[in-house]
Amino acid sequence: MAKRRHRSRERRNSQAWKLYIFLTGIIAAGAIFLGCVIFFKIDEVQILVRDTAGSGASDSDQDHYTTEEYMQAAGIRIGDNLCLLNKNRAAAGILQKLPYVSDVSIRRRLPGTLVLTISQSEAAAAIQDDSGTWWLIDDNCRLLEQSESSQGCAILSGLTMIQPEVGQGMRVPDGTEEDVPSQQAQKEGVMQLFQAVREQNLQDMIVAIDASSDRELMMDYGGKIQVLLPIHGDFRYNMRYFAKMLTDYFPQNWSEKDTGILDMTYSDGHPHLIQNS
Repeated sequence: MAKRRHRSRERRNSQAWKLYIFLTGIIAAGAIFLGCVIFFKIDEVQILVRDTAGSGASDSDQDHYTTEEYMQAAGIRIGDNLCLLNKNRAAAGILQKLPYVSDVSIRRRLPGTLVLTISQSEAAAAIQDDSGTWWLIDDNCRLLEQSESSQGCAILSGLTMIQPEVGQGMRVPDGTEEDVPSQQAQKEGVMQLFQAVREQNLQDMIVAIDASSDRELMMDYGGKIQVLLPIHGDFRYNMRYFAKMLTDYFPQNWSEKDTGILDMTYSDGHPHLIQNS
């Protein structure tokens, strides 16, 4: 009988101890949460802009937007609670409202700093809509802004934009409408060309891109060389080849006045260079 009472008392003591630990944990967690709510307020928003190569981020005066514009788009105010901030919602607001932002990451730095790391889009080309209005687009054919001119960007022609809207991808005919041929292949080719050109750092010399053909793209390089590229070709390989010609062939074999056509559409896979007389 005594042993049974002793075991019962031990059981009660064990349960009481577990309850004590549980309640203590809740109280401690509540105290930590309350401390965060009371003490950690946003008193500074720091903007870091990644370089175009994506190798680092730093404060930059080359940003398209001010700190206030980032905060407004993200729904952030000085004095907001740092710990209760919904980072996903804030990032989504920035991406939706600021078209030159291609990616954003948000991190907290206690006690009161919010750090936004921004990846920016750059205008890859300018294209006109049916009314003659210029639009700047990035490498992914996302519409960055309306403009009164091409702003010195490469001129993209041959594509018909459908209901263009800032911040959205450029829409072109998809072939579902009668007598309106699809331009999806040309658009995809243009995007691949943009990316391949940027990989070789050739973008500053591109004057124009003609996407009117469903078989090939024509790229005007520096007003001196017209490069013909198969619409379904390997743009990265072709741009690597072209970049090598720019360094190894043209300086030794062409004068400043020479112009011509580099045709990379031949089925034998070998580029054909035609020098204008």
